[in-house]
Amino acid sequence: MAGNGIDGWNTGSTANFRVVVGSLYDARDVQATVTYESPTDQGEFRAPGFPVSPAGGATPQEFKAVTLTNLVQPQLQEDGRTITWDVTEDRTLPGGSSSHFMVQAETSHLVGLGPDTPIEANLVLTGEWDVPVECEDEEIPDYGPTQPGDLAQCELDWRVAATIDRRLEDYSNNGYRWAVHPDNGKGYVNAQHWMSGDGSTVFWRVPFATEYAIEEGTQIVLEPGENWSINPGSFADRTGDFTFQRFTGVDGYEETAGGVASYQIDDAGRLIVTLPAMPANSHVLFTFNGTPAEGVDPLRTGFDIDGTVKGRYTEESLEMLDCLEDPDPEPTD
Repeated sequence: MAGNGIDGWNTGSTANFRVVVGSLYDARDVQATVTYESPTDQGEFRAPGFPVSPAGGATPQEFKAVTLTNLVQPQLQEDGRTITWDVTEDRTLPGGSSSHFMVQAETSHLVGLGPDTPIEANLVLTGEWDVPVECEDEEIPDYGPTQPGDLAQCELDWRVAATIDRRLEDYSNNGYRWAVHPDNGKGYVNAQHWMSGDGSTVFWRVPFATEYAIEEGTQIVLEPGENWSINPGSFADRTGDFTFQRFTGVDGYEETAGGVASYQIDDAGRLIVTLPAMPANSHVLFTFNGTPAEGVDPLRTGFDIDGTVKGRYTEESLEMLDCLEDPDPEPTD
């Protein structure tokens, strides 16, 4: 019913964003909220530009049937990191209309963190839509509590699984089906997730950490569900770019791997991540994204990912885990 999203690109020390909203049906009580996020919790938006209608960029033609003439200026809030926008004077959007505004953000505070350091501008659009068809009440899926994924004592045998589903309340913080956490295992792994505003792209961030040293060759295998595919070349190693604690809320895994992980997509469409040797209390962190299958309604569909972590602990780790046989057992009477 609604189309909204943000285009982003970088020029020098400036991040540029195009904030787009639109609706296929008449909408009322419309408000857009845009928030700024960076890995340092610093930086802010500059003053937003005046909006235009219909929206430009890659906005589909069906959102350009009606030109809005009563646009209002987006408002930058005192915190410098929030923009609110009523879009029009009466907070309505006729069906087939759209608009966008441009805003920049300063990035000088990110100097030294690497060229791939992400800055996020997140858009939430709210309102009431007058849909010309009756919609049945949709049952919100229940993915249950997260299951502990550390499945073995003396070898690295973990499971990780999550589902992106916009029907869930606070969906990016829900839908976790299997994970490993220091409270239930010997490290950490989770498939953190979110989606673009229009649902055209699903995003994944996977932090992995081990309490005990592991040998080279551990593999994280991540398999997408049948209704989406991983975008080749979208994965990026973020190890060491930001603190592990920032994205997990877990302390104590600030060491990094003893080498560089490798990433490839196999013939079955799975992402295979092969890890270097990793010392105790170390981590890797990587991101990638994917595209829903054609014909899938991304706002009313769950997108699964299921994965395993298979590897070997070092002999020293096995000794610490009491997994080595005693070569000279004490005789028994």
